[in-house]
Amino acid sequence: MLPETPLQRPPLVRGPEKWVAGVCTGVARHLDVDVRAVRIAMAVLTVFGGAGVLLYAWLWIFVPRAGETDRARSISEAGKRSVSSAVVQQKQQDLNAAEEPAQVNRNIAGRELLAGALLLVVAALLAATIFGFSVEWRIILPAAAIVVGAVTAWLQLDADRRGDLRKSVGAERWIGAIRLIAGLVLVVGGALALLTGVVPVDSLVSGTLIAVAILAGVVLVLLPWALREWRRFVAERSAGWRAAERAEIAAHLHDSVLQTLALIQRRADDPAMVARLARSQERELREWLYGDQEDVAADLFANIKREAGRIEDDFGGEISIVSVGSTPSELPGAEALLHATREAMLNAVKHGGGKVSVYCEAAPERIEIFIRDHGPGFKISDIPEDRRGLKDSIVGRMERHGGTARVASTPEGSEISLQLPVTAHEQEKTA
Repeated sequence: MLPETPLQRPPLVRGPEKWVAGVCTGVARHLDVDVRAVRIAMAVLTVFGGAGVLLYAWLWIFVPRAGETDRARSISEAGKRSVSSAVVQQKQQDLNAAEEPAQVNRNIAGRELLAGALLLVVAALLAATIFGFSVEWRIILPAAAIVVGAVTAWLQLDADRRGDLRKSVGAERWIGAIRLIAGLVLVVGGALALLTGVVPVDSLVSGTLIAVAILAGVVLVLLPWALREWRRFVAERSAGWRAAERAEIAAHLHDSVLQTLALIQRRADDPAMVARLARSQERELREWLYGDQEDVAADLFANIKREAGRIEDDFGGEISIVSVGSTPSELPGAEALLHATREAMLNAVKHGGGKVSVYCEAAPERIEIFIRDHGPGFKISDIPEDRRGLKDSIVGRMERHGGTARVASTPEGSEISLQLPVTAHEQEKTA
């Protein structure tokens, strides 16, 4: 019977208390053993063909230092988050809680199977030694070190990352699994060939010393520059995320709050209209701040029609919408396309007058939307600098999400065409 709250093993990270890089400290904390035992095991493995040194170096490279994962996660969340939703978080927690027992059962079963296989291998080796069979420990111990390191790294990944890794190497299909196993066999075989004397020891030692000396010199020269460039890259990336987030917030405020305030100023003599606009704006802001973040791409054209109805109710006019095709279930930039279309329809109703025609088409390679009015037309150069609706809320928003926005205006009317390309991934899914 499983316990109600299974113990959580600490993550495998290099600890701050270190002699060299903190690898032994991190492994000891992760396995809940004495750090001295881990250091002794590393030293013993080093005697057998340098397996301990290779394992230590491998863990040093691929295991993050304590605190690095938290900083990376905070930077990523700071760039990608919008205004958080308590309702969405609660629903996600409920889903995770429902899936957690099954996931825990699978993890425990897999680890028990792995431990059983390891015990069987150890028992077979001991039995072979007892009955006088020759056991090549110089081959077995380095191989065991490589396997233990690989398994430790694999167990460190969560379920999502394991699934992504299997998909990236094609291991979900049997052909991809065969390729993966063959590659691992070649890599492990090459490492064992170096460790077991297939390559002459003198050549191996001299080549290793030369390579270490060259690499040490290169590292000493390039390490300060590489660290500086990496910090600059991280800072620029986080700054770009913050700038994009500020631009999205500014565009949303222009589309909603500023437009409503301008209407309230013009309708100040109509208290009923002012109250209706205020209630509508309050409802929209509450939905944006705290409401469920619906999947806009799943029903993009329906959402455009809904926005057109709201514009007709709030500002009058008539908007006719024709849609052809269906949008992909997952379309990056769909929300930006929806907001840009809404802003274009709003401008057409307010400044164009008369009937507004909207044509939406979903092609395999792109989504296209055309908004046309029959007003007097305008010139982009005549738009005052303080009026940022067309430049920021339509053109700028589409460009930030990989799309395009074109404006064509004549004395007989204006037309805004919006295009958002469908990624290659989506084309494969719809094929």
